[in-house]
Amino acid sequence: MPLGRTRVENDRRGRGRPRQGLEADSKEVARIAFAAFAASGYEGASLREIASAANVDPALVSRRYGSKLGLWKSTVDELARRMAAVHTPIAELCEDGSSYPARLSIALRKFVAFSTEVPELGRFFADEVAKPGERRDYILEHIWRPHFDTVQPLMREACDTGLVEVDDPDFLVFLLIGMVAMPLMMNSVIKDELGIDDTQLAERLSRSVERLFLGG
Repeated sequence: MPLGRTRVENDRRGRGRPRQGLEADSKEVARIAFAAFAASGYEGASLREIASAANVDPALVSRRYGSKLGLWKSTVDELARRMAAVHTPIAELCEDGSSYPARLSIALRKFVAFSTEVPELGRFFADEVAKPGERRDYILEHIWRPHFDTVQPLMREACDTGLVEVDDPDFLVFLLIGMVAMPLMMNSVIKDELGIDDTQLAERLSRSVERLFLGG
């Protein structure tokens, strides 16, 4: 509770009212904003609706982020931070002395696991990179390039070892993205058609991607 505000004053404000004088939880705002941008697109997302969903004063959101673009960039930065936590162990696999199939299996499972935690990522990414401009450039710099630089060495090794018949490791990165993103973009259809839940979808997707790359 901020200094100068008594518990009585805080209760009088009401639990359901926006936190006008409190610092917004930036990660929660970023989470809600990301869902809004993914569902409605940049133009369709509303700062006021995002603030309402996060239970904060819209003026506070405007002051903190400056504009809708500022909030959008903040959501991308938070997403990039989360992806970096996945990229680090994947990059370390390139230096690991264990067998390549074992390393690739771990990397694929980590990538699928993260993707299933953020199923809106595919739609968000596809919408933004389709249109040239500042947002597209920001996405490519903060999301795509770090991911490509992390995954491409493993794809190159897949080509060099003959594990896959594709001889273009750069393009193989794009194929992997589509292989994982598309089922997640259709997750509600797949779950209805196959009668499975989120956990089963994640496991079947991970297993299918592994088999496509590793066989067996």
